[in-house]
Amino acid sequence: MVLISDTRLPEDRRILVPSRRGEHRRAPVVRGQLLEDLKLLGMRSRRGHDTRRTFIRLALAEGADRDKSAWVTHGPNGDFVSLYTTVTAESLRAEVAKPRSNSGLR
Repeated sequence: MVLISDTRLPEDRRILVPSRRGEHRRAPVVRGQLLEDLKLLGMRSRRGHDTRRTFIRLALAEGADRDKSAWVTHGPNGDFVSLYTTVTAESLRAEVAKPRSNSGLR
């Protein structure tokens, strides 16, 4: 499965999980897709916030870096350190891969 958009872009400009068109996902569309997927999987409804919270909880339990996990779910902070920090896409993908796929959530 390809999780990044156009590989011709510089690595720091690629989207981790792009839309079908290779663009940033739009909140109203993502919400509808999430609800459709949950229904197909036989799972109860959840909000986008719930998925972020669950991801961070599972990632930290698996040893993921706290700052990189927050960067994945919320983007860089607005503080001065974030302005001068460059995190590679590979590094962020490594954090996304840390939670176990079999979390037992229903």
